[in-house]
Amino acid sequence: PSRVAAYSQRRGIRIYNITGRDTWDWMKWAAKSGRGAAIGAGRAHFQTLMGYDQQTGTWYVCNNNSPQRIDAYDEAAFRRLHLASGQWVAILDYPPHPERARYARWW
Repeated sequence: PSRVAAYSQRRGIRIYNITGRDTWDWMKWAAKSGRGAAIGAGRAHFQTLMGYDQQTGTWYVCNNNSPQRIDAYDEAAFRRLHLASGQWVAILDYPPHPERARYARWW
């Protein structure tokens, strides 16, 4: 987290750099407000949080190893994914893009 904070500060990028058990609420806030978020996911990997469907408990994540695909996780699978990395999230501290991302199966 300190490397990410220093990297962001050097480049003038404003972020919320959160670790610990509060990451869950912050990730839900980021998804709800349409902000970009990099999340700890897997053992040594950050991925992009694309959204969260509160009604179904489905999390949508883009893995930079396969950026053409959005992976959907139920609560249990997402919990395992996020806990495997250590609870960490970096959220851009800027207004969200006016066009909200939508998950759409195109195939």
